[in-house]
Amino acid sequence: LKNHVVNKIYKRLFELYKLCYSDKDNLFKLKLLSLSNVSMRELGTKEGFIPSGNNLFKDPYSDCITILRSISNCTTPHDKFATLLRVSNEINTAIDFNEQAKLAKDSNKKIESDRGADSLLPVFLYVFIKSNVPHLYSEFQFMNDFNDERIQSGEEGYRFVNFELALTFVEMMDANIRDERGVLVTFSLLEERIKMVLENIFVRFCFF
Repeated sequence: LKNHVVNKIYKRLFELYKLCYSDKDNLFKLKLLSLSNVSMRELGTKEGFIPSGNNLFKDPYSDCITILRSISNCTTPHDKFATLLRVSNEINTAIDFNEQAKLAKDSNKKIESDRGADSLLPVFLYVFIKSNVPHLYSEFQFMNDFNDERIQSGEEGYRFVNFELALTFVEMMDANIRDERGVLVTFSLLEERIKMVLENIFVRFCFF
C-alpha cells in the first residue's frame, strides 16, 4: 500500500526533497565531477577485480553503472532499494566475467577469492562515482526516510548501508589527496596520519 501511494505522488514528493536538499545535491554534483576520471586502482580496488587494459570487450562494470543510474527513474521506495540489490548482484557477475576473461588469456592467472565487504566496497565506490546519479543526496534522503525495519533487516538494508558509505567517502575525498600508493584517501584518514606523524615528532623531540 505504501509503495502504491508513493508511486501516485512521487513526482511532487521528490520535488520537495530536491528543494530541501538542493545545496547538498549541488555539492555532490561537483564532488562527482571532480572524481569522474578516477580509476578503480586509484580507489584501492584489488588487482583481481580490475579489468585488463587490453580487454576487447566493454567495461564489465558498465551494466552496474547503468543500473545504479536508473535509480532516479524509480518511483517507489521498493524499486529504489531493489535497484541497489540488482547493482550488487551485477557487480558479482561483472567480477566473474572479468576473472574468466583473464583466465582465457592466462590459465595460470591467480583468481581473487576474497569477496568480503571490505574488498567489494572500492568496486561499488567506482560504480557509484561513475553512475553520477542526479540529485544524489535527495535520493539518499528519500530512501533513508523509507528505510523501515523490514528493509533494515534484509539484504536491501545492507546494500543501503554501502550506498551511505559511498556517499560519505565521496563527500570526504579530494582528487588531489592520495597515499604513497597513489590511492585516494579521505580527509579524516589524512588527518589521522598527520596526527600520528606529529605525535612521533613530539616524542622524538621530548627525548632530546
